Parts: sequence; structure tokens; C-alpha cells
Amino acid sequence: MNVKTILKGFILPAILLTQANTVASAQPANSQDNNQNKIITDDEQNAPPSEFYIFYEKNDKNIEASKPTANIYIDGELQSALKPGDYTRFCLKGGQHSIEQYYNDAPTYSGKRNPKIVADVESNELYYLVINEDIRSTLPVSVDDARGTTLLQQSKLSVIRSRASKAVPCKGDAVQSAPVNYNSVKNVFNIPFTVGRANAQDILEKGDQNIYQVAQKLNANPQYRVIVINWRDNWGFWKDGKVLGERRAQTVKTRLIEQGVPESRIQMQQPENTTLNNGCQKEKSGKAEPCSDKGRRVTLYIVD
Repeated sequence: MNVKTILKGFILPAILLTQANTVASAQPANSQDNNQNKIITDDEQNAPPSEFYIFYEKNDKNIEASKPTANIYIDGELQSALKPGDYTRFCLKGGQHSIEQYYNDAPTYSGKRNPKIVADVESNELYYLVINEDIRSTLPVSVDDARGTTLLQQSKLSVIRSRASKAVPCKGDAVQSAPVNYNSVKNVFNIPFTVGRANAQDILEKGDQNIYQVAQKLNANPQYRVIVINWRDNWGFWKDGKVLGERRAQTVKTRLIEQGVPESRIQMQQPENTTLNNGCQKEKSGKAEPCSDKGRRVTLYIVD
């Protein structure tokens, strides 16, 4: 997937911000094409979606608490609500879409009522954006691959119930529901995560060691493959926990690929019930019991 920056549509002259339904184009960083009326073909409609990351950067720690929440809207529907240090991820099919930010727009919810800018989004691309701190702007700002990768390591995934109906599953997120054939399992490794986190730096030390061992075994045995299954504990909303579990599984997959495991040998599976209660009950303090830690993990099955 190519990394793209958006030259038009997310960094626009202020004069365009008042023009409703302005069409802007999303282009490669080195592109000089100014065509703003691109026709989307059937092949492009069937192409893999593009992947978006939007970050709300942390700056001066002394003023973080006073920063307003930034609501993200896709085609006039709420996708996420970001606080400083958060990020969101979603995918869109190629075509014209409105991707906008609004600061504390309740109760009028301007982002739902009146999208201002429409951008031409290409298929099968990767976009990194950051929240525009100019409260007059509704447009996130595009950043390059290096900065986007750094922000991804520094930020926390925001997990809320997205209302954005145009968002689609991202390439590589699709999972299979077929059960594991335990007769063919060679080894089992668990990858635990910290509470509410899903990034690579949120994998506990034992989990990193286990990922290394799995990669070593797979690289030494080309006939082996790995099945990745995510679990969650029984805290919070089921849908939010499900999204968090899927992101953890994707993070583990990425770490395996980074250590030389071909993507073709990594199989993502989703169990029918991803929740591991383990008999845990809520304490009076509202905190999870230690046994809930068992649910915040990804399991790797090495099979032949």
C-alpha cells in the first residue's frame, strides 16, 4: 500500500472553508495532477479501500487538560471523538468523501448537519492526518510517512462506537471463523497487552519474547503457519472491546511480518465468543480483578 499525503482537501486556503460542497482532490505527494472531477470506474469501486489514521497530537503537557475534544465525521456521520494523545483508524472505498473535524460541536453537531469539504479519495492508499489546531478549520492536516509512523507509536487508539456507515473493514482486518484444528497445533503462545491499549509498545515484555520465539520457529520451519486469535476481558462495552481486540491482533500480525514472517503464513481468526470471563467479578472500587488480565491477550497457534 502506498503512503500518500493530501495536498488538496485537507490543507486548503481559508477562503475555501466557507464554500459548501467544495470538491478537493487527494493526490500523491509528488503528483502534479490537478484534476478535481475524477470519474470512479467499476474497477476502482471494487479495489481495496484506503486506510486513514487521524492523530490528535500532544504538545504542551500543561495545557492538555484544557484542550477540547475533536469529533471526527465521515460523510456527516460521527466516526470518533479524540482527546490529545488519541488516534483513530478507518478505511474508505475510493470516491468522494467528507472527512472533517469539529471541536466540541454539541449540541448543534455541525459536523452532522453541514459538511463543508468533499475530497476525492483514491483506492488502496494510506493516509496520515493530524487534527488541525486552528478552531476555525474543519480540515485535518496531512503529514508524511515518517511523522505518521512516529505518531502511531506515541498515540493511544480511541475506541468508541462509530456511526460512520461509509467506513468499511480495512484490508487485512478480515478474519476467518473456522475453528482451530488442535490436532495440528505444534505450539501455543500468548501475547498479553496493557489495559485499554493495542499498539506495539503496549505489548507486555513476555509477549514480545513470545512473538520473537514464534517468528524464529516459523522462519526455521517453512511448512509451519501461525493462527492469530484475539480475546478480550469482560469490561466495558462489548463492541468497543471487540474493536480493541481486533487492533491487538493486527498489531501482533505486523510485529511478526517485521520479523520476517511472510503475510501468507499468518491466518487471522475470530472465535465466536471473544470474551474470557475467567470468573471475574467487579470489585467495589470498580477496578478489574487480576484474573481479567488473561482476557487482554492475543493467542498464537503454530500449526503445520
